[in-house]
Amino acid sequence: MSDMPALSRIEVLAGQIRDIVNCCEVHYRATRKFSTFAKLCTCMDTVSDAQHAIGAFDVDSRRDNFGLNYLMVYGLFQAFVIQQDAVFHLSEALHEATGKGFSYDIKSYPDLVEVRKLRVDIVGHPTLTGDEKKGTASYHSISRFEISSSGIRVLSEYMHGSRREFRCVPVILRRPAK
Repeated sequence: MSDMPALSRIEVLAGQIRDIVNCCEVHYRATRKFSTFAKLCTCMDTVSDAQHAIGAFDVDSRRDNFGLNYLMVYGLFQAFVIQQDAVFHLSEALHEATGKGFSYDIKSYPDLVEVRKLRVDIVGHPTLTGDEKKGTASYHSISRFEISSSGIRVLSEYMHGSRREFRCVPVILRRPAK
């Protein structure tokens, strides 16, 4: 077992939540309403599944494989958002089952709002974010040559050439100790 990687903090917390849900009283309350129980189960699985995807992110970019580099970055940012949604929905379901939980209003977590905005810009809708008719459009792309172990560089162009910016986005992940 010594060659098994240490559990990430997310995996430990997910296990603790599973223990709470499997407690007789909480389990009973949750199963009385199918949608609550289904939400609890799928959210707990999704938090862990997304963590596996995030943990698989390979920070060693491949200079000779641009496609793989893009796939890694696109997948990483999508996994972040999938996991965030699962955590918020899990909190909602726990509140339904126990009457307790934390605020699941995304605005209460400004760092997560920023990650979601980055995901929309560089992964979700890079060719058009905002509204061209309202003059709020922007266009984003990842610099092919600047996907590295320290992060990525994103070019953002704004409507009518009003602004152009390069942003360095760190994507370094802390690996669990072995």
